Amino acid sequence: MPISCPKCNILNPRGAEICGQCGFGLTSVSTSRIGQASSRSPLPSSAQNKGKSHLTGASIFPRDGRERKNVPLLAQLVSGVLWILSALLIALSIFLIKPGKVILPIPWLSSPRPYSFRLLWALVILAGGIYTTTVAYGICALKRWGLKLYISWVMVQVILEILARIYHQQLGVYLSALVSAELIAILLLWKRRQDFSL
Repeated sequence: MPISCPKCNILNPRGAEICGQCGFGLTSVSTSRIGQASSRSPLPSSAQNKGKSHLTGASIFPRDGRERKNVPLLAQLVSGVLWILSALLIALSIFLIKPGKVILPIPWLSSPRPYSFRLLWALVILAGGIYTTTVAYGICALKRWGLKLYISWVMVQVILEILARIYHQQLGVYLSALVSAELIAILLLWKRRQDFSL
């Protein structure tokens, strides 16, 4: 693209260092135009979406998409303890939970059903558990990622305990499906967090 001389308005060939008509230096003109063009160029979509949750659209990390540095040691220890407690609670919910008496018996759940029906219902519960965990994570107001996920997991765990006490022994296979759903949702959210921290 020809360069116009600001002094005599004569077009000069691209790459010319001085004006052929008046001898005015053109190096500063081309440099300033390149700088203006680069400042007006929009950010790529990947940079604009950095740090945005694809589940809720909310910003869950700093503006540059990276994790905060220099996290206090106490906060790291607390986060680690919470993760260990979460793993223990998941194990206890699978093996040691003992539902109480039947509060609200549901006839169509109490009657004998074929294995295929129970499997289909477990898959429905699995999908619902993933959705509930991710939604609870999205609406949690805490800013620290580990605490957010832990609180959302506790919310789902409370719902799971209530359902277990309502449906008594009918919920054995569904209990395992819900716990599996929570684990899958945690892995999905952790993968999304790793993508943002690259």
